[in-house]
Amino acid sequence: MKTFICALAVICILTGAVVLNMLSINRSVDEMIDIASSVPGHDGDIADDFSDVAEKVEKLWELWDKKITKLAYTVGYDDINRADDAMSELYTSYITKSKEGFITARLKFIDAVRRIKQMENFNLQSIF
Repeated sequence: MKTFICALAVICILTGAVVLNMLSINRSVDEMIDIASSVPGHDGDIADDFSDVAEKVEKLWELWDKKITKLAYTVGYDDINRADDAMSELYTSYITKSKEGFITARLKFIDAVRRIKQMENFNLQSIF
């Protein structure tokens, strides 16, 4: 009986850790998606000097740089690399003021981060 109780306690602790990790990842990813989605996504919506997106892109870059280490503990490297490449492309397009590259990179980043969220949630798609 002691063995069963110990095993049950370990399972509860591990399940709790998995749930806390999932909630932490979801919170981080949701924040990134909110920021990236609030950035204009059409050529006519972005100023030529990118002044209207500067603050949000800088904030998104800092957030990604801060969270990537924590995400890398449990998220697959393919997903991390995909999102990291998109974020690098987004930031580079912002610095070089390339609207076409920026718009494409923004969409890639949002998609990559949504996939991270999907794979880290409890749902049938992340199992099969």
